[in-house]
Amino acid sequence: MNDFVLYIHGANVRTQNYAARMDAFMKKKLGKKVVTSSVYWGDVSDAAEQRVLEQWKSSPIWRNLWFSDFRSKMLLQLIGDSAIYVSRSLGAEVVKRIFEATKTAFQDRSKGDRLHLVTHSWGAVILLDLLFASRWTEKDNPGYDDVHALRNALFGMGHETDKGVLLASVTTMGSPMSLFSLMDGSSNGFGSSSHDITGNIQDYCCKLFEERKIPLAWYNFVHPGDAFAYPSAPLLDSLLQEHAKTVHADDILVKLGAVDTIVRALTLKSVLSIFDAANAHNSYWENAQVIRSVAAGVKAASKR
Repeated sequence: MNDFVLYIHGANVRTQNYAARMDAFMKKKLGKKVVTSSVYWGDVSDAAEQRVLEQWKSSPIWRNLWFSDFRSKMLLQLIGDSAIYVSRSLGAEVVKRIFEATKTAFQDRSKGDRLHLVTHSWGAVILLDLLFASRWTEKDNPGYDDVHALRNALFGMGHETDKGVLLASVTTMGSPMSLFSLMDGSSNGFGSSSHDITGNIQDYCCKLFEERKIPLAWYNFVHPGDAFAYPSAPLLDSLLQEHAKTVHADDILVKLGAVDTIVRALTLKSVLSIFDAANAHNSYWENAQVIRSVAAGVKAASKR
């Protein structure tokens, strides 16, 4: 039996080697039976964001705006990358990247194999949307074939729910899932919407629990200085409602070192805290505590 690990990055990432350090440690701890793959989709939005930047710079007031460098780089990519995925056409291109990465790396699957998903930031939102959102159900929409090929590859989903690889664990880091959940009309009392996930995630987790007899392990890492990260355990309990026992969600606070504590104290009430929050948000892939904990979580889930 093999353990497949899929990494999915979030917004504002422009390097394909974002998970290199974590991946090396993962392979060291789990040995030959772990097969990994990193999804890279950061460049999908480059052309569209460059057009927006050129429009901004054409304005006579652009040079007078504060934080122009922050606006044109970090903020543009954070918001732009997220907006790109929500759109159907460019979102379908991101889905295609995920499908291609999984098809290439995990093509030699066998019965009993397990899948572990490791996501950062907007990658957690992509995960929820890709697996559970109702907006992918219309056959004529871009991305339909890739989404359903991915769902069919998972046990408990697709046309043959009793076949496919078992999802053993989910890890989210710096996750804004709670904010994204506001788009789920059914869970907020506003009727159905194209981004509803409540019904599908309940059905899936129940089928998975019935098969494995244990809750799905869900680890959520939150850096205290990361303004984009929020607790996920209460959200999952709310989504699953009476089926909450099918998932064991754990919000894990990332520990601060002495230097981080000093920096936080100095910048907390200044404009520099904006950049400190951004640094915290981007730190998970390189954080030794997180890396060790993610690998330990995958190893523990693989033994169950």
